[in-house]
Amino acid sequence: MNMTANKYYKASGRVSVTAPLRLLWPGAVPTAILAGIYTLVIRYNPFIYFSFIATLIFGVGLAVIASMATEAGKSRSVYFDLFATAVLVLFGLWVHWLSWIMLTLDGGTHLAGQLVLAGPAAWVDALQELAQHYHLTVSRRVYTHGAEMSSDNMLWLWGVEAAVIALLALVCCKLMNVGRVYCEQSGEWAQTDLQIEVGNPDLSPDQLRLALEQNNTAALEKLEQIRAEEFRDQPQWKSLKLELRSAAGGASTCVINAEAVDNTWNAKGERKQLSTTIVRNLLLPSASYQALLARLRLAETDKPKTAAAALPRIGADQKYGLELAQRFAEWLAVNQRFYISHRDASYMGFELMPDGCILYRQYDDGIPRDEPDKRFATADEFVQWLERQSDRILAAESAGRTNPVTHERIQAALTGQVAHWGY
Repeated sequence: MNMTANKYYKASGRVSVTAPLRLLWPGAVPTAILAGIYTLVIRYNPFIYFSFIATLIFGVGLAVIASMATEAGKSRSVYFDLFATAVLVLFGLWVHWLSWIMLTLDGGTHLAGQLVLAGPAAWVDALQELAQHYHLTVSRRVYTHGAEMSSDNMLWLWGVEAAVIALLALVCCKLMNVGRVYCEQSGEWAQTDLQIEVGNPDLSPDQLRLALEQNNTAALEKLEQIRAEEFRDQPQWKSLKLELRSAAGGASTCVINAEAVDNTWNAKGERKQLSTTIVRNLLLPSASYQALLARLRLAETDKPKTAAAALPRIGADQKYGLELAQRFAEWLAVNQRFYISHRDASYMGFELMPDGCILYRQYDDGIPRDEPDKRFATADEFVQWLERQSDRILAAESAGRTNPVTHERIQAALTGQVAHWGY
């Protein structure tokens, strides 16, 4: 017997007595509305590429509705979830076709009325009849005439459309429901109590998985919350993302999810992440869960804030002053550069060089110009210059050639509201 498998949450496969009723709400009603909107797009949109995107959105939308309906019905059965999704897909296609027939064909309302209660055989005959008399014209370019599709091609097109919608809805609903956790004792779905990113432990992912499966959370209790900005000077680093979920306030079913993350910065200064699952829906005893939750919440609360308190806003002619200049010099000593990288614009910025000097220069599309506008040999020299500046002075120096440094941009960096690197 595999004892490890018993340590992870496994759905009971049960379905509540109200689950079938939930296919009506929140199932059938939103499905009918979505199908109507999809019909309008298909009927009146002239661009085939946009119609294809609308088909994909329709399939994903049906999956979202099916997931909501099965969750409201407290379904813990993957088979019922897929069955419910298939039922809503068929209903959505049924509404879509009736709506399309009414909007497209002469006498379409009468035909749609006949098909409302018709069986599959009547629908097959109707679609074959439509394929004989309704042919789409597909052009390679807008405002050009294209050849009409044949009857066989029309049937093939409609069949592929229905298959794409159905397959997409089934796959997406399965993916949406795979992480759900239900407590049989309390009759509630588990909710997220905490999501936090912490430093990488001194254990490999396999070692950490083994420790957690043995209910040993000591390695996690020693970790501290991290923020990506702390690693701005490192090309790559590792971290750990944790999610704690429970039902009934942690008194019953409690699970933990953990992912090992390899982080890098791309050329634009954006964070890129590659995640590897360590554990997913691993069951923890309530006492261990509560202790770990309390410790991680303490780490989240006690984490020193890297962003400083905001200074009052100033006018365009008011000097920045000594306090802001000193705080920004300290900020620059840690973060090393301050500029915005935009592919269609130029910005003035600062950069701390390895020899300790600070450069004030223009960045074109994120690329610094060779010759800086100003060079400050020391941080004290930089502070003395910056405290005497104002938005109007810096704007006048860069007028007509680039976007200037402003008090608002400096303030945003100091308070952590806006990234200082390229975007």
